[in-house]
Amino acid sequence: MGEKIAEILLFSFPEGIVIFYLALSFMAKKINLIRIVAMGIIFGIAAYFIRETTGSFVLNIFCATILAIILLKYLGSIPIFDCAIAGIMSISLYLAVEFLNVTFLQTLTGIDPTRLQENFSLRMLWFLSQIFMVIILSFIIRYFFSRRSTES
Repeated sequence: MGEKIAEILLFSFPEGIVIFYLALSFMAKKINLIRIVAMGIIFGIAAYFIRETTGSFVLNIFCATILAIILLKYLGSIPIFDCAIAGIMSISLYLAVEFLNVTFLQTLTGIDPTRLQENFSLRMLWFLSQIFMVIILSFIIRYFFSRRSTES
């Protein structure tokens, strides 16, 4: 039980928070940190249990995308069309960064990613590099989208 709580706290919550930060960066919306953390916590808990119950990667991604859209709509108070676009784009970009991160680190270190479940510290290092890259990408996206909206 303690391992599940640690996994939710250390992996699912930060994942949810950066996904919503990325989504709001796409929309060049003002960041309300409390709302992002609330959405990230709800998303993290739900995503963990969805992963545990579905067993299917595709179904997991579909459910996570729907959940992100719903949370953006109701907790973010954003129009549904904007939520759908931002939710789909943020989940897609997050998955692309995750794939590139794993591929790069696997090539660099020669470690098989399936062994990450066995080694917690190694898993945490791989995850932190992914989170760091998404945050940097969010800053870049936010810079260009906010700059574009001020020029219009």
